[in-house]
This record gives sequence, C-alpha cells and structure tokens, in this order.
Amino acid sequence: AREVLGACRASNPQQARSALLRWAAAALPDPRPATLVALGNRLGEDNLMAALGDLDRCLYGREPQPWSGTVLAAAFQPLARRHARSRKQTRPTPLPSLYPSP
Repeated sequence: AREVLGACRASNPQQARSALLRWAAAALPDPRPATLVALGNRLGEDNLMAALGDLDRCLYGREPQPWSGTVLAAAFQPLARRHARSRKQTRPTPLPSLYPSP
C-alpha cells in the first residue's frame, strides 16, 4: 500500500499502475486482476473505479493527459487500511508442535 500511495504522491501513473497490480496480487485471493479495470470491478467501490478509470485513460488514452494521484490516493487509502485491519484479524494460527509433550 505504501508503494501505491508513494506513486500517487509523485503523480507517476506508470509506477502507480504497477504498484496497484502488485498490491492486488499480494492482497487479494485468486483470480488476481491483470488490469486496472479488472481491479476496479473486483473491488467494486465507485470512487476507486472512477480514479482507476482516470489512471487508465492517462496511460492508454488517445491523447496523453496529465495525471494527479491525489484522487486515487484518497480513494485507495481507506481500502488499504480496511484490508490491513482484516489481515491482522485473520492471521493464521501457529502450526502445532511437531513433538507435543505427553
């Protein structure tokens, strides 16, 4: 999540796309989204989908457009926080001992 937010702060669209897809690969269960549109559809949050659409248009639109990462950062940050909290709550239980005491 830090990598995504850093790319947004730097307003670097290529870095933001790469960081988002890496975050999704690590944070979401299979199937992993391969595109920004697929990621937006998977997460289903309107403001994030709009921000990802802006990023996608900046990267792949017919006419290059400047991109500011502030909107994407604002939409992504609450999602990243929720995901981090849910990950902490669902930590796997430790493995049982190989040699339990009698």
